Amino acid sequence: MKITLRQAWLLAMFSVAVLWSFINIAATYSTQVLQVNYLIFTCSAFASSAMVLLLWSGPGPLARETFRAVDTWAFGLILLLDYLFLLGIFSFVTSTDGSILKRMSLLCGILAGWLFFVRRGGRLQFMGMLLIVTALYLVAREVAVDALGPLLTLVILSGCAEAARVLVAETHRTNRQAAQHEDPRARARVVGLVMFVLATLFLSGTALLAVTQSLSVDQLLPIVPQLSDFMHTPSIVAGMVVGVLLMTPVRLIEFSVAQIIRAENFLALAAFSTLATLFWESLVRPLLGLPEVQLSAVNWLAVVAVTLGGICVAVDVWRQRRQAPPVWRRLLREVPQQPQLAATTRDLLAEALEYCQGDVEAMTRSLGLPGPLVQEILNDQQLILALTEEAQSEAEKHFRHYVADIDPLTGLLQRRGFKQKITNIQKTTNTALLFYFDLNRFKQVNDQYGHAIGDRALVAMAGHLKRVLPDSAIIGRLGGDEFVACLPGTWPAHIQQQLLKRLGRAFVLNGRPGLRIRLATSIGCIAWSPGVELFDSALARADAAMYAHKQQRDV
Repeated sequence: MKITLRQAWLLAMFSVAVLWSFINIAATYSTQVLQVNYLIFTCSAFASSAMVLLLWSGPGPLARETFRAVDTWAFGLILLLDYLFLLGIFSFVTSTDGSILKRMSLLCGILAGWLFFVRRGGRLQFMGMLLIVTALYLVAREVAVDALGPLLTLVILSGCAEAARVLVAETHRTNRQAAQHEDPRARARVVGLVMFVLATLFLSGTALLAVTQSLSVDQLLPIVPQLSDFMHTPSIVAGMVVGVLLMTPVRLIEFSVAQIIRAENFLALAAFSTLATLFWESLVRPLLGLPEVQLSAVNWLAVVAVTLGGICVAVDVWRQRRQAPPVWRRLLREVPQQPQLAATTRDLLAEALEYCQGDVEAMTRSLGLPGPLVQEILNDQQLILALTEEAQSEAEKHFRHYVADIDPLTGLLQRRGFKQKITNIQKTTNTALLFYFDLNRFKQVNDQYGHAIGDRALVAMAGHLKRVLPDSAIIGRLGGDEFVACLPGTWPAHIQQQLLKRLGRAFVLNGRPGLRIRLATSIGCIAWSPGVELFDSALARADAAMYAHKQQRDV
């Protein structure tokens, strides 16, 4: 399911203001009232979250790719380090002060956006950063001088780790692929595998600490578990409840919205978590028997400062998005003194339009340009608009590729372009589904109604395939009425059956007024292992499967 920008912001706000708060409250209740071990509790939460996501999503596409991805393991290692840094921070300050100091991650996220993503902020963003620095100063000044150095080091490391974690969630490769996938469980599968890796790393690290603790004469830290704590029922059960009810939606939302609203903006919303936790804690404290939290005036001032800082950063982003011109306008320039540049751009558009037989939408695709930009040039009565030099070069290159690889009638890949795409996916995919299609009675339609109706039948067939097959499918026309498609990844049997059922349904071509032609297709579908079998051999098997299906249907 595609998530809009508005929905992404609302989900992020719900996650930070509600789910994060209740995770903090649950952790406090479990450690102070139930007397659980925090590390065992966290291990159980991660493992149960991974189990729920993987059981619900089941086997399917992107599983192997996610498990092998470097960014999956990087996310787990980064979060493990972040927890270790937080443990160190909470050994110096209270939980409220620690949650304020964690907002160092917003400063790190903004700096990372500046350095690596060329993102720039306005005055409100700088004001927000100043407020957060003020909050950090108010908390740090209460710390003993001899502990200040180690604390600041841990705060900076924790801030970098949390910012890096959200940045990995934003840029995670298979998570981005899952966002475009037709299978609604693809993202849950990706996040479940990420959580599985995280749980494995966290459990291994905790076990290592417990073994070290058992071999050591002195206690390492009060929070480090004994080996017997791994069988402590309250720690395991409380962690499972939090993992299933709270941790699972938190991680799903984080991976879903970080790539939409960007990492530093997600971290800006996280500034609300401290105030939100205090609010929800005040409501549920009588029910749970939690001790009342006494905050000093300095603490309250720091909480307000960090919250206002997050608001400033978020509002700055909102204002920039509203005021910023469309990205495609950067590809245009006005050249009233150089009419030859405008003529060069128009000549390219005219050539593409002629090749695409007057279809403006197909022409836009052939040039790889945004639709509004093309319309702006076509509506230019003064003939002063031209593509920038770089955009003109890219559009010409894209058009040459389109002419060589794209079938002008259907807009699908031709044989050469299809094989080139297949060559690319063979480097990254171990399993795939390969389809071979033949349009039934095409020769009869062509002979009886003419080539114009025959061409429209081929276009209708291409549209049928594009409607039914997922966005990740590579679709091509090999020639005549023969089409082929490849779906990278592992696909469960029930998904395959659903696709075959929908692909096999007849569809109607409105040839001309009063003429409705019912069309159907014969299908060959095989499982293909690109690293084991050559493409030409797999294609021959798919062709044979299609021919067997055609004979079975007697068409």
